[in-house]
Amino acid sequence: MAGKHRIYQTKDNIREKADAFFAYGIAALAGEARSAAQHTDWLFRCISAYEHVAPVKCAACEMDSEALYFVFDSNRHDPQSENFQRLMEDLATQWLASREGANTA
Repeated sequence: MAGKHRIYQTKDNIREKADAFFAYGIAALAGEARSAAQHTDWLFRCISAYEHVAPVKCAACEMDSEALYFVFDSNRHDPQSENFQRLMEDLATQWLASREGANTA
């Protein structure tokens, strides 16, 4: 399920992040914790202007001053559903794996 979902970095264009949110109902952002939180807030404010979405932001993981955040559309995703929980776990696992790869390189 996470195959079509990309984890965006803070350096990525805000439009790419918004496009992902509108296409999939979720956008994942990662980077230095403070910067990732700020970019998540920016994305949240950008997409909140649209009446047909109900964005929710949440932090998933924080390790060694880096963090993974999500913004999802509660009109499209039920956070209690197994599918949504699996998606969140897949993205968190992907993020952790990418960090391990970066730390061993």
